Amino acid sequence: MSSSSKNNIINQFTQTVKMLYWGIETLYTLKKETRWGNHYVQALEKKFECKLKKSIVDRIVNGYRATLILAATPFTQLRNRKTNTGEKERMLLYFLCGVLYDDFTDKKELSEEELYRISFNPEEYLPSSKEEKIFLYAHLLLKKYVKNKEYYQKVSKEIYEAQIESQKQANPFISDEDIKRITINKGGPSVLLCHFYLDEDTLEDELNCWYQLGVIAQFTDDLMDIFENIQEGINTLPTRMKDPQDFNTFYMNLVTLLQKNVLELPFPKKSKECFIYTIFTIASMSHLVLQQLMKIKGSANQLPDLKKLPREALILDMTKPINLFLVMKLMCKEPVSWKM
Repeated sequence: MSSSSKNNIINQFTQTVKMLYWGIETLYTLKKETRWGNHYVQALEKKFECKLKKSIVDRIVNGYRATLILAATPFTQLRNRKTNTGEKERMLLYFLCGVLYDDFTDKKELSEEELYRISFNPEEYLPSSKEEKIFLYAHLLLKKYVKNKEYYQKVSKEIYEAQIESQKQANPFISDEDIKRITINKGGPSVLLCHFYLDEDTLEDELNCWYQLGVIAQFTDDLMDIFENIQEGINTLPTRMKDPQDFNTFYMNLVTLLQKNVLELPFPKKSKECFIYTIFTIASMSHLVLQQLMKIKGSANQLPDLKKLPREALILDMTKPINLFLVMKLMCKEPVSWKM
């Protein structure tokens, strides 16, 4: 065996061990942050003498812990540090605002005029429900912390406009190009906003990574939520999918762009490893969903009508150990192909 072959084997083994260690550490962090997030929300409920619906709390905590692990931590580790308690609190408050805002919008709990006022004139808004009171509390705390308020306002308005426009996805006649544009406009700024809640100034190159991470995360969410979106009449590119391979090509182009952005960051290779593992995690989950759909398609020219498929054919339950194992298995196949 040549020395170069030996080196490749050693490098692959070393990288695989690192990824496995990162995966185990991630599972531990998920459990720990779930407890922390639930306790934090309970403290807020006590403060406001109210009880949020369990489904709302679950969405807040799940969003918080995923963003902490898959967005905040990769960026703080670029600077060789862990995400601190203040940053965690702001991430959780952000997701509290996001989940409540989704309900204000999707369930028509607030008019478009009220949505604008609670978003951009929160100091003057008079809440009429416990959800609005908690939203305002979190929103004002975040707004007070942010240093670059002009840019924060700009990104916030992009999210607001995307949220309003996303209601068009209930229209069965909406074009695929419009769906794609809305998805990108919704995902990119939503994750980009998180960078305001970290304790250091963000480089221009990092902003590109935040945005692109949000884009692939949004398309991943759409893949994971195919069944739910079909039930709710929400049109996404995955709910309209005909050929999983075509979608995979489109999706991997987005992932490759993020990879390129990360590799160009002015940080040491070791500092960027966590970011690479994060991208693998997100892409691996999407790949598993697409594998399921490819099996359903089989040798046919296209997928059958997804509306007629049972729930178990369209969901990827990441609470099942087998799916966690498959994600880790996929992650361990790729590391040496990403040159850093």
